Amino acid sequence: MDQEPSEHDELRELLQQQTTLTQFGEFALHSGSLDEILTEACRLIGTALGTDLAKVMEMREDGETLLVRAGVGWNPGVVGVVTLKVSDVTSEGHALKTGQPTASPDVSQETRFSYPAFLIEHGVQAIANVLIPGSNGRPPFGILQIDSRKPHPFTTDNLNFLRSYANLVAAAVDRLRVLDELHQRETRLDDSEARLGRAISAAGMGTWEWDPSGDKLHFFAGREALHRHDVGVQPSLPELQQVVHHEDWPGVAAALDRAFRDDQEGSLAAEFRVVLPDHTTRWLLVTGSVERTLAGTASCMAGFTQDITASRDAEERILYMAQHDGLTGLLNRRALHERLEIALLRSQRGEGCAILAIDLDRFKHVNDTLGHAVGDAVLCSVASRLLEITRETDVVARPGGDEFIVIQFGLHQPRDAEILATRIVALLSQPHEIGFEVSTGVSIGIALAPVNGTNVEQILLCADLALYVAKSDAKDRFRFFNPGM
Repeated sequence: MDQEPSEHDELRELLQQQTTLTQFGEFALHSGSLDEILTEACRLIGTALGTDLAKVMEMREDGETLLVRAGVGWNPGVVGVVTLKVSDVTSEGHALKTGQPTASPDVSQETRFSYPAFLIEHGVQAIANVLIPGSNGRPPFGILQIDSRKPHPFTTDNLNFLRSYANLVAAAVDRLRVLDELHQRETRLDDSEARLGRAISAAGMGTWEWDPSGDKLHFFAGREALHRHDVGVQPSLPELQQVVHHEDWPGVAAALDRAFRDDQEGSLAAEFRVVLPDHTTRWLLVTGSVERTLAGTASCMAGFTQDITASRDAEERILYMAQHDGLTGLLNRRALHERLEIALLRSQRGEGCAILAIDLDRFKHVNDTLGHAVGDAVLCSVASRLLEITRETDVVARPGGDEFIVIQFGLHQPRDAEILATRIVALLSQPHEIGFEVSTGVSIGIALAPVNGTNVEQILLCADLALYVAKSDAKDRFRFFNPGM
């Protein structure tokens, strides 16, 4: 792909997009309100793409109607009120049917779709739709729609970003669903004392009591949810230690110690993993309180256990997606900068490293002639090949577009980077098999740390300059940075 005059603007836009993903991920982790999360999602995406309108349309139970569930910039009477029937002649229906982002840069020139009256009344001139997928086989949650009162180009990078963003919204929705299910289960436990044990067991929860004098745990409900091991009905603390993950046991022991100190209030709250007989792990939340005699001596501790694996998994998904490229699964720009900071610190302590800036040649031609779906498949093939050719200790990232970065650790001499670059050029110059063969080339710019730079911006600039020279000289080659560039 030829060097574009607006490259630095594009880099700034990509950095803003990664910041938006991070901001939304952190917000979603701390909010318990779906409407609040969806509204914030609309606000952040509108700001990131420079549009004044955005909305989330939720699929209703009939599977045929979308409700404007949240949005920013709309007049009263739209959010929570307006509905839209899904059909093949609407851009929303097309996105739901294909699962691919749908963009109309100028609706006045659009011939594929028709648009509802409320969009025209708001002066909407450009629209982009992206699917908010469901999880675990569930139907899609709905559509994230970006609206602009003036024509908007909606570039390929914009659409890739929207897809990553919509996946992050889906993870946030799923996390709330899991938490809501857990909350509903807890609420049902209050219905009656007789139903308490059955409801707790069904929800993956348990009740327990510990007698410190005899060092025995008594399980009254949900014993299987705690450990699912063949220990006694009244196991001792050492027996329980055998099923707690070895990395987590010191924290559990410290929490118990704090709870039993005379100068503490005597409350316990600990999250830890237990290892099941099949070597899988589950996350548990254990809460409890200490009962004391009039003399202040601890007589017993009682509380609840709860399986929070689903909630922890949802949180990990959000954190993962905030650091990874939604298309290839490689580290994104934000995570790359974090790894570079570490690499540069290590380089100043004697462990050299190389930064290889990789750009695909003729990729724009592939997108223009074969379509973005084929281009996406090529990018995924490139990512897979880079992971195959590098070591587990190296870092492979996709900051955006057709640009990739490799951090090569443990560099003893420039020759090491030359060998890796030669292998990358050879491998990425081979045709990509995606049902048919697609050929691209590759140019690589190499910067060495700490010789060429000791901070992230400096070392990336050096690698980019070397890349520019490599692309200018010829295709399918690499260049090392030198100060004369």
